[in-house]
Amino acid sequence: MAHSFPWRHILVWMDGTDSADRACGVAVSIAKAAGARLTAVAVVDTETLASLLKQKFLVPDEMQDFEQELTASSEKYLRNAQESAKKEGVKVDVVLLRGTCHSAVLAEQKKRSADLIVMGTFSAEEIRRDLTARGRQLLLDAAPVPVIVVP
Repeated sequence: MAHSFPWRHILVWMDGTDSADRACGVAVSIAKAAGARLTAVAVVDTETLASLLKQKFLVPDEMQDFEQELTASSEKYLRNAQESAKKEGVKVDVVLLRGTCHSAVLAEQKKRSADLIVMGTFSAEEIRRDLTARGRQLLLDAAPVPVIVVP
C-alpha cells in the first residue's frame, strides 16, 4: 500500500547537536518517501554575539573571531546534511542564516513555504542553561506548521 504524505517541503534545522543529526536523518527519510523538497538551515546567532559585546563579555575582535568560528561550524553542519541527503538520493538546499535562531528559522520556513519543520530535541533543564535549546522551544511555541522533534 502506498503512503500518502501531506508534506511537500521539509525544513530541517541543523545546530550541531547529535539530536539535530538524527533529525536530519528523519527529514531525509520523510523527504525521500514523500517526494518532498528538503531545505537544511543553520544559524549563526548574531543576536547573542551582539548582546555579549554590549555586555562587554566580548571585545569587537573576539566577537569577529567567534562569529567566524560559528560560521565555519554552521557550514560544516550543512555539509553533513548534504552528505546525508546525497546518500539517500535526496536533493537538499542548504541555507546559512544569521540572526536570532528561532526567528531566522521561522522566517526561512515562511519564505520557502515549508510545511514541516524537523529539529533535534531538548530538555527542560537545557532550556535554562542552553541558548540553542531555548531557541528550539521558542520555535516550537511559534511554529505555524507541524514540527517533528527528534530525540
